[in-house]
Amino acid sequence: MRYELAMDHVSMGMSFRQVAAAMQHTKEHYSLSKLGGINNTIVGQYVRASVTFTLQRIADLCVDESIWALSLAGNSSTHRGRHFFDLRLRMCYCGVLLNLHLVAIPQFDRHTALNTFNMLVKFLDVLYGLWRRKLINVGTDSEPTMVGRLNGLVTRMAREAEHHVLRIWCPLHQMDVVVKDGAEMLYDGEWSKQAWSMSVYLRS
Repeated sequence: MRYELAMDHVSMGMSFRQVAAAMQHTKEHYSLSKLGGINNTIVGQYVRASVTFTLQRIADLCVDESIWALSLAGNSSTHRGRHFFDLRLRMCYCGVLLNLHLVAIPQFDRHTALNTFNMLVKFLDVLYGLWRRKLINVGTDSEPTMVGRLNGLVTRMAREAEHHVLRIWCPLHQMDVVVKDGAEMLYDGEWSKQAWSMSVYLRS
């Protein structure tokens, strides 16, 4: 019960410390001794166990002989001031298309294509060493480090694969580029500037 409730709270985006505090309040209000003794360290251990189990399950799926192709979709993002490379894995298993959130890896080095590539290859080699044989598609956003023709991340991943790789530049990101350019032209850029200022104010 304690583990499942902690995982429910974490899945909503609460920090480990917030989860521990919320569960402590629940224990006190409803006199549930089963929820006692929880702290942020224990919540962290629960999360590590859950992530480890999930990654092992995904690795087992990749090994399955019925799965002959893998597709990766990556995106760099920033959350609370920390940079992450977000990676999804898509595969077809027993007639069902699986779209799995694989991992969000924090990036402490410069966000160059080479650094991201090295980090990604290291992770995939540990997860499933034969990923190069099954990789047929890489999707990404419009960042120059991702789509660079000579040394972009997708280009490096395509060189690493054993077969020809289909490269997909996300249509939504392509539309975003056009919309962003259009918004910049409204009222000589003043509309975009005011909207940005308002969003910063609301976030703070």
